[in-house]
Amino acid sequence: PSVLEATIDHLDADAATSLTRVFSGGEALTGALVSRLRRVAGASVHNLYGPTEATVQATRHEATGAETGVVPIGTPVWNTRAFVLDERLNPVPVGVPGELYLAGVQLARGYAARTDLTADRFVANPFSDRDERMYRTSR
Repeated sequence: PSVLEATIDHLDADAATSLTRVFSGGEALTGALVSRLRRVAGASVHNLYGPTEATVQATRHEATGAETGVVPIGTPVWNTRAFVLDERLNPVPVGVPGELYLAGVQLARGYAARTDLTADRFVANPFSDRDERMYRTSR
């Protein structure tokens, strides 16, 4: 979003007609920024979320332009699962705060030479019948 913000003011609407999709990630994307971009170019805008430990992109949301505040991170991309869980790794009801956990084949194996941090952030996935782990995105 920072680069997108800096670019919009220099984007020529006539020259941007071939711009059809914009993918933004790395920082929180705001509805105001999406609206600014859409006024200059008619491109669809996709908000991408994902930590490095999940190979950068774990969720995606196509912004509508009607969002106020921060654009949602969206739903998991292909071959990825996302869970909002409580401290006992139970799913929380919609609207109830919890921690975001990610799972899928793109997940890192852990941190080099940091078994303590790996054990804290990469936990067994209780929702899988395979030997799979989840990544705790915050703590």
